[in-house]
Amino acid sequence: MKKLFMSLCLFLAISTVFAQTFVPDPNKIYNIVESTSNNVVGASGTQPALTVTANLASQAFRFVPTGSLDTYYVLSVNHKYFNKKNSDGYSTIFESAISGTNSEWVIVGADATSIRLINNNNSKYLASDATSVGSSLYCDKAVDNTNGLYKLQEATFDATLPIEVYNENFNTSWATNWGNDSWIGSPSTVESGKWSGGVNLQTVGDGIMDLEQWWGSNGHILVMTTTSAAVIIPDINVAGYDNLRFSIDARRNDGAINPIVDVKVGTGDWVSVATLPSGQYWNWLNSQVVPLNDANGIQLSNLNTISLRISAPLSGGDLYLDNVKVIGLIHSNGVATSLSGASKDVFSVYPNPATNYILAKNAQKVTISDLNGRIVKEAFNAEKVDVSSLAKGAYIVKAQVNNTTKIGKLIKE
Repeated sequence: MKKLFMSLCLFLAISTVFAQTFVPDPNKIYNIVESTSNNVVGASGTQPALTVTANLASQAFRFVPTGSLDTYYVLSVNHKYFNKKNSDGYSTIFESAISGTNSEWVIVGADATSIRLINNNNSKYLASDATSVGSSLYCDKAVDNTNGLYKLQEATFDATLPIEVYNENFNTSWATNWGNDSWIGSPSTVESGKWSGGVNLQTVGDGIMDLEQWWGSNGHILVMTTTSAAVIIPDINVAGYDNLRFSIDARRNDGAINPIVDVKVGTGDWVSVATLPSGQYWNWLNSQVVPLNDANGIQLSNLNTISLRISAPLSGGDLYLDNVKVIGLIHSNGVATSLSGASKDVFSVYPNPATNYILAKNAQKVTISDLNGRIVKEAFNAEKVDVSSLAKGAYIVKAQVNNTTKIGKLIKE
């Protein structure tokens, strides 16, 4: 009887401890706030650091349950996992893919106003050496580190700002050739998870890829000759994003040429992407941004995965490519709908999609911009705004209503 009583007391004690651990809502988005400075965890490049609150997607995180008790993946709204760096025992990094237990964080703390985070790979605590803006975060700290206490606060951010969903910069983390630090080989020989974008690249027929070291900020670049095998980036996760766009840096010594790029949704057919001409000679055309459309010319939105194919130039000299990106807007029915304060600042666009006009009752001013921020239409004190002259596609609508700016999204057909 005594043993039974002691076992019951132990069970109740353990249950009490577990009950006191804060459980974040997996459907909510949080800022991770350092308790003394109120600076928030964000990104300085790929390096997690303390940053000034700026309502950025890189400062907003979901805590995704791993299935283990009090253990979560910490995933930013722009699809970056907050990981311990695999190459050492203390640094942290934002990466596009889960990296085993390096990506697992255990929450310790009774409520959202006072928690600590333990990395499951080395069982060390997260903290920074200082609390000023720019201070990097490390996971090699003791439990009593004064800079390792955080608050979780519901995040708000501007959902109309484009977000980088995917980025492959071809910077190799595997063996290089002596002399020029380049890499030539079949992508199947590269260990899974080593590509910088988090997606394992392929080539048609598992052909050879040529990655060259480049001067300046470009690092490694993809070199495409007329005989190169097409490079395929399969099954990029774009769930939760609308109005997908494609961006790539490109240059060629023999004069400008349009990179040959195709997009595919799921297991569907390849559709050509209308790219822009490359830069010439030593001049890169940096971050040309073009819409990703389906075969009917409708911009891709609210999908699970897409694949990209980059083919060899048909003629001429070598084409140099870098920073392959997919950019999108948070889907209106996705995680952004759970953000605090989101609904009061939303302008309801009607009809939507629209062909000839949208209603703007009670709006003193309406501004319509394309996804590059260029204003294409303005109207003042108009109950209807004529949109018949706008090209098909997606637009951002800002309406001034009684000294409040409300934002909505228009699909023009």
